[in-house]
Amino acid sequence: MKNRELIKKTKEINRFLRIAYAKSIKKRKAFNIPFCRSIKESIGAFIEVIYKGLPCPYSLKGTCAPCGYSNIPVAVSKEKIWQSLVTQTDYILKNFEKLILKKDKVDLPHDPKNLVRFALSPTGSFFSNFEIPPKYRKEILEKFLRFSKERNFEFEIFIEARAEDIINLTEREKREITNILNELNVTILLGLESINDLTRNVIYCKDLELNDFEKAIEIIRKDLKCKSGAFIFAGLHSMNEIETFNDIKKTLLYLKKRKILPVIMIENLKSFTLPHLLYLYERHKMIDPFTIHKIILFMSSIFENKKLEWLFADPVGGPPAPKVHAFKNRTKIACPKCSNKILKGIRNLRENYSFNEYLKTTNAIENHKCFLKYESYLNSLKSQKNLKERVKSNLDFALKKKVEYVKKISF
Repeated sequence: MKNRELIKKTKEINRFLRIAYAKSIKKRKAFNIPFCRSIKESIGAFIEVIYKGLPCPYSLKGTCAPCGYSNIPVAVSKEKIWQSLVTQTDYILKNFEKLILKKDKVDLPHDPKNLVRFALSPTGSFFSNFEIPPKYRKEILEKFLRFSKERNFEFEIFIEARAEDIINLTEREKREITNILNELNVTILLGLESINDLTRNVIYCKDLELNDFEKAIEIIRKDLKCKSGAFIFAGLHSMNEIETFNDIKKTLLYLKKRKILPVIMIENLKSFTLPHLLYLYERHKMIDPFTIHKIILFMSSIFENKKLEWLFADPVGGPPAPKVHAFKNRTKIACPKCSNKILKGIRNLRENYSFNEYLKTTNAIENHKCFLKYESYLNSLKSQKNLKERVKSNLDFALKKKVEYVKKISF
């Protein structure tokens, strides 16, 4: 079966589940307060401000299978929703010390004393004109810039976007915000997920060609004069531990060679998503904590100690808070003790960027019986059938079970 036929099936399932999710929650008014509660809901050990606005238009098309937070039904006009983004920004700045300043936990030796890191994201892409029209985007950025100058802060802001939205920026739109982005020391993070086409466009369902990603990176660097980063996703349905590790390894090397900041995302399961459906029917084994451990060991071999050359999203965090995650699920092999050591090590690593400290925290886990069981499991995977066949089988199953699944989790 060709990739486009598998993508069509994935989108059909995703759209069905998202419509069901939208029907399951009440309509709401425009919001005045964004998500910005904890570094456990962030891509780094600092606050990620997630604006509550219009749902991601790509999500409504059925892309991004693991995504579970882009459907926020509202019952007011788009204009009021867009204006609420400015109100949410005012709330952030009014409560900046409590919300942002005190929760920036990244501690690196050469950081200036007035440096403050945080991330900005809507439900999909900060540069989507549907989610944030140009005039509102500029107003929000100008507010942050004025505030930084008034308070003598040096910001380092990470902003999430889709490659298509960067490519679609007009010359005027770019001119209006380039200097502001530069003064705010912005790094623009694009969703890549994987350099492998099957992983990225069929399993994750990103709907993104690699040449478009590279075109967007060039615009970010040359036109917007910003630093660039990219999300990598570990723990997709149908992929086994060996395939996942190799996929992450190749993608990390691709990004490092091009000096693109990687942002590692570990799966956690949200209701009304394809991965959750497959997990509920015992057709999806979540990424094991030992595989995450292997990824970090590989990172330590290519990145410097105590240097912000990558970001690592909290593997448990939301929003919404996941019911099931890599460190708490019925399919993992790592025992609770080893799982907790790895999770603690990751959370410390996000703050101190010390691989040496991570190794101390996770010391001796490879001597545990559960690790031997994990290695034995890896050996058994070598005889698994073709990944594409597994993907097709899971999608066919999900198509048959999607109605039953919705009823099952709705009551």
